[in-house]
Amino acid sequence: MNWQERLRVKNCLFDNLAAKFRLIVLCCACFLPKDDLMCQMKFTSSDLDSIINRSSAYIIDQQFKVDSGGSNYKGEWPSYMQMMRPFLLLGSCQSYYDSNAFTTLAIHNSLAESVSSDSSLIFLKPALSSAFECVQAFESSGQYNFWRLLKPNRIDLLGDSISVRRPTNFKLGSGFINNAANVVNDADDTSAGELAEYYQFKLGLIENNPVTRDSYNQVYLRYTDKGRCNLHWYNFLKDGKKHFGAYMTWLGEERCIPKGFYLLRTIADNFIFLLPKSRSYPIPGKPYMPYGANDLDAIVNCNVLLARANTIAEGNMCGSDSCAVNYITRKVRRKRWSTAGIYYPNRYAIHYFLSRAYKAGLKDLEEAKELCIRHLLESQNSDGSYTGRRRVKRGDPIQNTTYAVLALLNMGDSNAADQRQALDRAITFLLENAKKDSSGNFFWDAGVYFSGGTVIRNNLFFSSESLTTALILEALVKYRKLAHT
Repeated sequence: MNWQERLRVKNCLFDNLAAKFRLIVLCCACFLPKDDLMCQMKFTSSDLDSIINRSSAYIIDQQFKVDSGGSNYKGEWPSYMQMMRPFLLLGSCQSYYDSNAFTTLAIHNSLAESVSSDSSLIFLKPALSSAFECVQAFESSGQYNFWRLLKPNRIDLLGDSISVRRPTNFKLGSGFINNAANVVNDADDTSAGELAEYYQFKLGLIENNPVTRDSYNQVYLRYTDKGRCNLHWYNFLKDGKKHFGAYMTWLGEERCIPKGFYLLRTIADNFIFLLPKSRSYPIPGKPYMPYGANDLDAIVNCNVLLARANTIAEGNMCGSDSCAVNYITRKVRRKRWSTAGIYYPNRYAIHYFLSRAYKAGLKDLEEAKELCIRHLLESQNSDGSYTGRRRVKRGDPIQNTTYAVLALLNMGDSNAADQRQALDRAITFLLENAKKDSSGNFFWDAGVYFSGGTVIRNNLFFSSESLTTALILEALVKYRKLAHT
């Protein structure tokens, strides 16, 4: 046997050994304990269990147990509205505690989703009951408002015989801004309130099934972008002079503008918005629709579709539902990641809110879902995070990554290697950025959940550590369930 033959035999033996080694590794991987699903994250399943339990404890501790004389209320969680830069009529850079329905409802619904996914979290039910009782103060005739009815901030404008909607602590200086804060009910808060009621029934906390009510999730049908006599200037800039038939943000009547004069009249109204002759001017004591014109927001439409999911699943999808799907898909198809939501300035907010509606059964969002998943796979940072524009809390990596994780969990394919890798890396980033309070409980820094919209959408932010923590808790609960499946 010459040297060439000997070399060929050695190579053959080496190839056989290598193949056997790969087979052994593959077989061992099939029987690895579940902890090894997280080996690349440096966290074991027991670590994950501990973080879930301790972050749950943080949320329970943060919830107010009693009213405190008008500053905060029993059942809600700390929430803040913050001016990032000085702005006309709204003042300088400042941060104030704010009691609002949307934050409490968002935390309630995220926690309820976690409890629905994992029965071991039933100890959160008392917190859910307290939160639901709290938000009933924002409800009227089946609709919800963002703020409570309170005595006017300036009694000299309206007297003390009536109540208005307004922030609890934010300083409202001028008469204009005081009157403008008294906003009408809206689709975002109402859809979140209806979803909270559904969760309450689903978890056995209330007896009556809200879905059986004739009025449940029907109010939105009265406020659609069809047959209108106005057009919001923000929608004009983003979508042109078009009406899409989708759901509007505000549940109130807008001021009419003759057809053909939308642009000129809108410019004129906003140019003289401080004067009573402007359609944008708020009338003292009357619920106010910002700018006097309703607006169209793709993320608000995701939330309305989520509230209507049960009705739609029963084969009762109406024309407005289809228009909402088309409008959302249009925004995603055009990659309007940062501007799809007027009130949601974070880049990955659309992915998260769309995923909730898709998970609830709205498969008509399939195209938008696929485009969102592709964007999530293409735009992840090297450290596993996701970031938005720097002007929104310097990219807001914690909040954006949380949105991305929940979107992948809600509508992704865990069997797809690229999606699973993106999910693992994002979870790792969140776990590595967890913080501990003085009691040893885990929490995360507050991200931007929503903003003041339109001209102040990049300036006036609403945020809550409890909310960001609740969303990450939901993500970890679903991720743990995925790891154990």
